[in-house]
Formats: sequence, structure tokens, C-alpha cells
Amino acid sequence: MGGVYGEVFQKWTTEIRSSYVGSLTRRLRDADEATEVAHLKELYHQNNPEAVIRAFESQHSLHCNPSALPQYVKALVKVDRLDQTKLLKTLQRASEWRVSFISAVLELQLLSLNNRSEHKSAIISEENRRITGFHEGGHALVAMHTAGALPVHKATVVPRGSALGMVTQLPDKDQTSISCKQMLAYLDVSMGSRVDEELIFGESEVTSGLSSDISHATNLARKMVTRYGMSNKVGLVTHDYNDNGKSMSSETRLLIENEEKRLLERAYINAKTILSTHDKELRAIANAFPEHETLAGNQIKALLEKVRSKQQQHQKTIESQSSSLSNPIASSTAAAAASKAQGATPVGS
Repeated sequence: MGGVYGEVFQKWTTEIRSSYVGSLTRRLRDADEATEVAHLKELYHQNNPEAVIRAFESQHSLHCNPSALPQYVKALVKVDRLDQTKLLKTLQRASEWRVSFISAVLELQLLSLNNRSEHKSAIISEENRRITGFHEGGHALVAMHTAGALPVHKATVVPRGSALGMVTQLPDKDQTSISCKQMLAYLDVSMGSRVDEELIFGESEVTSGLSSDISHATNLARKMVTRYGMSNKVGLVTHDYNDNGKSMSSETRLLIENEEKRLLERAYINAKTILSTHDKELRAIANAFPEHETLAGNQIKALLEKVRSKQQQHQKTIESQSSSLSNPIASSTAAAAASKAQGATPVGS
């Protein structure tokens, strides 16, 4: 949208937004903390994170409301503006208020998301960009096909810090805890990068870029086994691993590590099944990155739908040809009818 119309439209939307935030601020001026938070949640659920950010930053009473802080942070994550400075300030506020503001969604985000600035000027070879495209495509595709996985917000091959790309996942609604199903899905998604590099480039060409994915997955698997009681063999007990397991018996430590390995191997198998089955979808995502660099969740969905549509059309063509070959009489009759309709005499009549 450009030209005079674009400028007028931008000015109009800015005025509307400013007016709305102003009215919201007036509504919140004398509101209690619960009402303030309810308004922010309402904005977030209306898929308007920018309004949440503007309201929080313009209304000082919200700065003193510990329950409003998680809404602000979630909105920052939603629009990819949780930079290092904002994160540190938010952590400081939470510490001062003795509030555990990192909700389930943020715990998952901080496991997988390095909140560092983009480095679009970084010089990355075409081969590394290609590997990164498949790496992030693997994460995104496994998430799209895994029950319990958070929706994919975006996938990018723009470097951030030491990371060459990333996939951001965000929930559709507030969460106060993480289910076992969601944790297992997180493990599956983490293994997506390892599996796709194996499938596309070969096992001998797997890169060291997978280390953080494996590390995060291992840490979560250990928590599931030692803190959350999600292993039947270990049981409903907690084990302190702060000393690397030195304080527990060798039998218990071995049992815990075997259960961690079981969870990770399960995730690997699930990811491999998905990426092997949906190979064309994986390649479609990876091949889209050179042009776009960053793909929003809805763009990825549209891309996958296009691939599926082509596959369905191809399958119909094959079935039609197969049907014609298996029933030559019907094919001959159909050909005769078509020729007659055109006023021609079929060969052999």
C-alpha cells in the first residue's frame, strides 16, 4: 500500500490506535488490579498484542501490577520484540515483586528461543543457508503434524546471535501449566532438525548446529523424569540433579538416564515418521526460505496446503489412468461415445 492513500491510511490507523489506547488508559485509571489484567487479556485474545504493549507502557499503574506483567511479556514475544534489554528489565521487576512471571508459554519459549537481535548483515554461505532452511523447516513441519505442539508463529533463517535461524511457537490462549502431551510434543519438535539433516544430507553430514536442540530436549526429558513424575519406572518422586546425580545411587542414576534416553528415542522416531511421510512438504518449506527468509505460520500452512493439493491432483490422475488400463472395454466405449458426439467414426468400427 503506497502513495497518498497509503499515507492517509497509515495516519488514520495511527489515530484510531492512539484514541483506543487513550480510552483504555482512562478505563484503567481507577480500575482494580484484576480489572486491569482482564482488559489486557481481552486485547491479547483479540489478537492485538500491540495494544497490550501500548497500554502497559503508557499506564503506570500497570507497572505496579504483577499480574499484568505476564500479559505484557507474552505480547512482546508475540510480536518478536522481547529483546535482551526488555527481558532483563522484566526479570528485575519480577524479582522485586517476588512474582514468578514466567508462565508455561514463556518457559517453553525460553527453552527454544534465544532472545537476541537479528544479524541480517551476517555473511552466510549459500550451503549454510540451505542447511538452515531444512533445519528450521524440520522443526516447523513436525510441529504442524504433532498433537499437543504449540502453533507455529513463524520460522526464519535470519541469524540471531550464534543461531542461524529459529522457529517460534506460541499458544492460542493463556496457559498456567504444561501438560505431558505438550512436553512430549516439544521433544518431537526438537528432534525435527536432527532427522531432517539425516534424511536430506545423510547421516555423515549431520552438523553441530543440532547441539542446542538436543541439549534443550535432554534438559526437558530430565525434568519430566526427575521433577514432574512422568516416568512410571522412576515413579512419583523427585530427584535432585544439581550435583550431576552424585548424591544418588548408581542404580537410580542409571534408571533415570535410561528413561531420558527412552523419551528422546521416542521423539526421534516420531519426528522421523513425520518427515519421511511428508518429504515434499519439508522441501517446499526449505525451498521457500531463500526468497522470503522469514515465513509466518499462516504462510507455512498455505504452502503445505498447496503441496497437498498438487499431491491429491496427481493421485487422481494416476487412479484415472489405472482405471482406464484395467477396464479397456469401458475405455473403448467411452472413446466411441466421445467420437460419436464429435461426428467421427471410431477406428476399428
